[in-house]
Amino acid sequence: MVKLDEKKIIKPDAIYGTAPFWAWNGTMTPENIKAVIQELKGSGFGGAFVHPRPGLTNEYLSEEWFELWGIALEEGKSAGLKLYIYDENTYPTGYAGGHILSQLPDCAARSVKVRIFSSCRELLDFVENPCISQEERNFIRLYSGSCRDGKLVIKEDITDLTEGQIYAKKGVWIGACMQQPYSSAWFGGFSNADILRPEVTKLLLENTYEAYYQRFQSEFGDSIPAVFSDEPGISPGCVYLEDPMVFPFSRYLSSEFYRRRGYSMEDNMVSIVLDIDGVPGGIPAEQVRFDYYCTLRELWIENFAKPIRDWCQLHNIVWTGHFLDEHWPYPWGNCSPAVMSMYEYMQWPGIDMLMSHMLKEDGKSAMLLNVMELASAGTQLGKERLLCECYGAGGWDAGITDFKRIGDWLGVHGITFFNQHMMLTSVAGVRKQGHPQSFDSREPWWDEYAKLTPYYARLSYILSQGVTKHRILLIHPTTGWFLKLPQTQKGDILWGFEKMSKVDPIRTYIEFIQLLTANLVGFDLGDEFLLQKYG
Repeated sequence: MVKLDEKKIIKPDAIYGTAPFWAWNGTMTPENIKAVIQELKGSGFGGAFVHPRPGLTNEYLSEEWFELWGIALEEGKSAGLKLYIYDENTYPTGYAGGHILSQLPDCAARSVKVRIFSSCRELLDFVENPCISQEERNFIRLYSGSCRDGKLVIKEDITDLTEGQIYAKKGVWIGACMQQPYSSAWFGGFSNADILRPEVTKLLLENTYEAYYQRFQSEFGDSIPAVFSDEPGISPGCVYLEDPMVFPFSRYLSSEFYRRRGYSMEDNMVSIVLDIDGVPGGIPAEQVRFDYYCTLRELWIENFAKPIRDWCQLHNIVWTGHFLDEHWPYPWGNCSPAVMSMYEYMQWPGIDMLMSHMLKEDGKSAMLLNVMELASAGTQLGKERLLCECYGAGGWDAGITDFKRIGDWLGVHGITFFNQHMMLTSVAGVRKQGHPQSFDSREPWWDEYAKLTPYYARLSYILSQGVTKHRILLIHPTTGWFLKLPQTQKGDILWGFEKMSKVDPIRTYIEFIQLLTANLVGFDLGDEFLLQKYG
């Protein structure tokens, strides 16, 4: 029987207090930093995550940045608050605000797109288009084929034929070509980095984690309890690309695929996005897809998750944050294969709970699945805290009843660390459109919210003391979707759950989970990879 400390119930330690993203999205000064710290203290928060956002005018990771961060830390210590590191300039984690690709330009996230040309004219228009790079026009693989009864069939590999020989073919052409990295102002003019590459994570740790440690190491594990990674994923180049014919690829990935699976990725890559007969590689399409997503996951763990976890353990700081968790069970797009199994590597794993309209009608949300994934992994792996980044993009019309309704629902399902999205330093210009609302005194409900922060601190403390035990394990069928094509996706948990057919297996599975919880049946989800490793 766990004995609770009555004094901590009345006034929990700051570590159990809620901690919003504190968006540094303007010109940060010692004066406005100190003012926000006092506002956080006066409203009952336990601390904050310093979160660089678009609009920031102070140079990220510069000496000025760390001087200002140090002022926030000292002011927070004086106020009895915790200050948390956010490991990126905006998100997703992995490019270090452009520092990585400025030093490792060959490590930009890349992809392949499979294209189908139904006529010679279409193929000519593509290869002669001056707006398309020469690299994209040099096909990794090019096949001639036909379409029989609505199904594509490859007849010949024509990659190495002359142009005249290629254009003389009849039928259809199927080509796999490299895509250029998607540079963006969001990435400071760079593109996303390939976090499957070990040198990318090594440089992320050197540029960001080590930079904080060199300056504030005496506070690690105390005034600085944790570092947050936001939505790291295996990128096909763009931040959130949704093209079903595009998938992550690099020569490094190709060599690792061959080393681990024993056959050529290039000879079989069209099978990742097409069910097509006559692929020269000869490997069944479903096996190719399964091997591909398993390889992505293995490299993600070995070259990203484990190094960051190990660094944090060595330097006395907790790794927390969340992956792209709303796309179960799909492994494609901005790939995050088998996210539940990744919770093993964070000391305080977390999820993202966007919006504020949910649970209004019937108290149900498809996001229950994400919470159950996290809670189940947390129970099975003995995680001390479970985080939720909550309320993001709730809108300026979100209110106190929304925060209470969603917060209680999260607590009931196992969340023990509430991370509000977010507290804006500036709302000037387009900054006010950056996924509001803002947890600060500009909101009409601010005085009332100050009554909720100590409530959730007490809830976090109490829930963190117990141990959940369930007698029922529900097998979580994730890897079956490694076999499927991206074109089969009909909506996902967050965006378009209502578009799914009532007999869609994803929908019926989630509704079954909702039925169990509504009838107070305690259960865990059993991830296939975690069962293989620990079951």
